[in-house]
Amino acid sequence: MPIGAYLKWRHRWPLWLITLTSFSISLFFETTQLTGLYGYYSRAYRMFDVDDLMMNTLGGIVGCWVSTSDS
Repeated sequence: MPIGAYLKWRHRWPLWLITLTSFSISLFFETTQLTGLYGYYSRAYRMFDVDDLMMNTLGGIVGCWVSTSDS
């Protein structure tokens, strides 16, 4: 939610770009967890969770919406 609110408030990005950015950032972190942090660990220490990906993206959308309604 903070990333969506920040991008809408500070940079005036449209909703589609905030959604894509929230999804991309969340996918980056989930993939990092799955791959074992770029070789620091020999195997993944956490699981990739699609629910986290969906909830983080939804949080970016809600943050954009809340930031818009405050103006």
